[in-house]
Amino acid sequence: MAFMEVFGLTSKDKLNDWKEIWKISFLWYMLSSFVVHAFSASISFFALRKHRYGRFLPVLILIIGFLGPITAGVISSALFAFIIRTLTLSELDAHFAIIFGCGQTLITIFVSFSRILATL
Repeated sequence: MAFMEVFGLTSKDKLNDWKEIWKISFLWYMLSSFVVHAFSASISFFALRKHRYGRFLPVLILIIGFLGPITAGVISSALFAFIIRTLTLSELDAHFAIIFGCGQTLITIFVSFSRILATL
């Protein structure tokens, strides 16, 4: 399955292999994380464009937007694919992997806006 085919999945597409489940959930996590971080980087750029050093903050936001999915996203998507592949006897619908990939971004947003990490 090519990179661009991942974003054009239909409900008829079934995932049989562990690598397909991992790749689709990981790429959707990357895409949704990049969209969220690009939106926040554009807001911070327009808010801090006249600041001497603050105008470089959006670059750091975009770097963090890639580092999160590359580190934690690879591991959690691989665990998701492993668990789904070992538990299901039939094929997995492609939309479940898409929902899991976007759900990882929503969980990341929730944890970053909550005070859970401050209590640790």
